[in-house]
Amino acid sequence: MSLQINDVAPDFEANTTQGRIRFHDWIGDSWAVLFSHPKDFTPVCTTELGYMARIKHEFDRRNTKIIGLSVDALQDHSRWANDIARSQGTAPNYPIIGDPDLAVAKLYNMLPASVSGDAAERSAADNQTVRNVFVVGPHKRIKLILVYPMTTECSRLRSRRFRAIAVTEAFQQDDSRRMSALLPLHGAASSTYIMSPLLLFRSS
Repeated sequence: MSLQINDVAPDFEANTTQGRIRFHDWIGDSWAVLFSHPKDFTPVCTTELGYMARIKHEFDRRNTKIIGLSVDALQDHSRWANDIARSQGTAPNYPIIGDPDLAVAKLYNMLPASVSGDAAERSAADNQTVRNVFVVGPHKRIKLILVYPMTTECSRLRSRRFRAIAVTEAFQQDDSRRMSALLPLHGAASSTYIMSPLLLFRSS
């Protein structure tokens, strides 16, 4: 069954570059952004992970944790982190999930459940559907699912990362005011949100 908005985010245990975690426990009372990549050392993904490291402080101040996933083993992630630091100027300062058996990618419906094998034997093209962003709230429910292709250029991906900050802020407004904050087109993080009059009426 596919994941949908407001579904409980599937919990899992996994090894990451910052130690072993249980996903729900790791989130705690925070918000979380899980973003995935098809393979280590792919050029666009390399720029993305470096970029996320540079803007991590923006998520931190919004009580939001970020975590990456790439369909490879932890030892590959460690070598990739060195390459990211060298080419992008900043190493990942957040955990990256090792998924050598494809378990997390399949759990989140990024790969078909029928897929099997070792990640080392798979190419980025084999894993091209592992290009997702999930925003998860502190109640462990999925607030946003973003799916995009490998061919999307880096400048567009960067704007989508900023969009993840803006929509997370809007979701946090939802929770704090118990009503929906509507994020307008081109709305930026910390911008003024539109409050639905119908929802305001219902909340009174």
